Amino acid sequence: MKVHELLEDQSSFYIVSEFIPGGEIYSVLLKEKRFSEKKCAKIVTQVLESLNYLHSKNIAHRDLKPDNLLILDPEEYTVKLVDFGFAIEFDQAKGLKDQLGTPLFVAPEILMEQSYGTAVDIWALGIITFMFLSGRIPFSKSDKNTLYQEILNKEIGFTSSIWSMISDPAKDFIKQTLTKKKEDRPSAGKLLSHPWIT
Repeated sequence: MKVHELLEDQSSFYIVSEFIPGGEIYSVLLKEKRFSEKKCAKIVTQVLESLNYLHSKNIAHRDLKPDNLLILDPEEYTVKLVDFGFAIEFDQAKGLKDQLGTPLFVAPEILMEQSYGTAVDIWALGIITFMFLSGRIPFSKSDKNTLYQEILNKEIGFTSSIWSMISDPAKDFIKQTLTKKKEDRPSAGKLLSHPWIT
């Protein structure tokens, strides 16, 4: 989001930013229940382009979720990636160690306290894509421990009836992004050439 002005008075700071008329994409998802493949692919492509740029600068966003995708143009579904509070520039050779992120979107390597990098954003994008296409989440949210165990151990399945209406390339895209091993997850640049995106 563009920042137009910074103001302060005796008690507060104020950031005047551009107006994003469509609001959070999560609010739209709640109303529509799920997105068509065409709409979803359009949104995901824009996020991939943003991630590809960030990752080329060795920056990990680390808090990718529907709440942090704002709709600039509700008619065209033009989106902006926001909230860089957890974003960080880092040395790829050393990786990152901080345990950050929203529980549902946290990658396995963070839970296992391994060194991690930009692949955590790809994992989060896989969760988002699953949600956009099915209107559901891939893991249980009954409690945090169950959620984390499923993130670490449960293989992604497409068992509900809704998935019978969704294409194989879309399911393959999700499988690739939600690969448990971080080194096997494709980069944002590679995913931009995935058949479901192209």
